[in-house]
Amino acid sequence: MRKKISLGISIFLISSGLALAQSVVPDRPEFKEIVQFNNLRITEIVSSNEFRAVTTFDFPNPCLKFESTGAKNPIAFPCPMPLETQNQPRNSSEGRQFIMPEIIYTLKTSPQTIFLLRDRARASFSDFRVNDRINVYGFYDADTNSVESLILRNLSKPKERKFIQLNNLEITNISSVSLPAVITAVQNFSNPCYDYGTRGSFRHTMPCPMGMSMGTDESRFPSREFRKYKIDAINSTTLLDRNRNRISFDKITIGDKINVYGLFDEEEQTVEALILRDISKPSQNEEIIGTITAVNADGSFVLRTDSGEEFTVNPRMAVGARVEISGFINRVSKIISDLTRLIVRR
Repeated sequence: MRKKISLGISIFLISSGLALAQSVVPDRPEFKEIVQFNNLRITEIVSSNEFRAVTTFDFPNPCLKFESTGAKNPIAFPCPMPLETQNQPRNSSEGRQFIMPEIIYTLKTSPQTIFLLRDRARASFSDFRVNDRINVYGFYDADTNSVESLILRNLSKPKERKFIQLNNLEITNISSVSLPAVITAVQNFSNPCYDYGTRGSFRHTMPCPMGMSMGTDESRFPSREFRKYKIDAINSTTLLDRNRNRISFDKITIGDKINVYGLFDEEEQTVEALILRDISKPSQNEEIIGTITAVNADGSFVLRTDSGEEFTVNPRMAVGARVEISGFINRVSKIISDLTRLIVRR
């Protein structure tokens, strides 16, 4: 059964503080939920009035619902899965970092749909493109895993560059030995990102940018999902070490961990670095625990840490070195075996 309802929308829904009131009179099936899905990413333009978008779970409470048409306070709830997948067993997260599965929704529009840009200016369907981030408010149909869109807001337009900070990236490539240079770096999903707005002030946590690509590093155990970023280091970029002392660009090498603060271009998915801090320099003593996976002929060995990183360890045993050992001592054969501790005193 279908019935007409008059829905008054006071849209703090699509974004807090948005003072827009519209009266929309859709045909609503009786048992469809009133929902708002936040920070979806468009993956496909299906037709002139329909596209598909995917969840991005780096945004807190991406899915909200409303108990009634008059409800003003949304309720966070688990983003609905397609019916055909709800009863399927989930893959075990043992041995790998767990991330929420992506869910693709079909978003349907009509002549009554309100299209908005990020700055709340009116828009049209043609202003929405693949990879744009959006909020949608409308009626969710569980049978088709689709939303009859009443309001669509494009968070990616109009284009603007804002100040952001990316933390704990690992450098995988450097295009040049001197500035300017392009740095390629990857970041694990577990690391936060920060937004300083268009003026570079008032930091708050933000959904991490999509970056050049996303993938899984299967060479580590447990495997880790990552984002890949392109960072433009320019002549005016401030280069710092972990202690915030100035360093030259040639001190920064592949494998180093860095924090980057700069201007983010959402369309190009690049960061123009204003400050680049190499938190791997200067080198410092660290304690790590792991498993020896190989012993080399020169006395060095390969150590795999519990986080999946592998290091070649060179104990540099030399005549005159002082050591502290715990193990089983056979004073007849003069052999110490089953070592439980070996400390080299420098």
